[in-house]
Amino acid sequence: MGRGSKKALISGIIALAASGGLSFLARNAGGFAQWYSVTIYPLLVGTLGRFSGLLGFSLVEVLLYIVVAAVSGLLIRLVVRIGRKKAGKKD
Repeated sequence: MGRGSKKALISGIIALAASGGLSFLARNAGGFAQWYSVTIYPLLVGTLGRFSGLLGFSLVEVLLYIVVAAVSGLLIRLVVRIGRKKAGKKD
């Protein structure tokens, strides 16, 4: 596993743990959901809204197209690798 892959994996694990922790707190800690919706959420929405408002297009749609293209490219790459391995074994 490359250095960049390890960083991405660790970042993903941290994000997953943080979202799990926030979900747990929202269900079990009285008043946490209300506090989050009043203090943290407006800050996130305001910041992301200002940033994406500067663009003349939908940022989420562009990101969705990038994800679809990346997954398609990875699937094509996987099929090519499998084809090359099978062709090499026939020799």
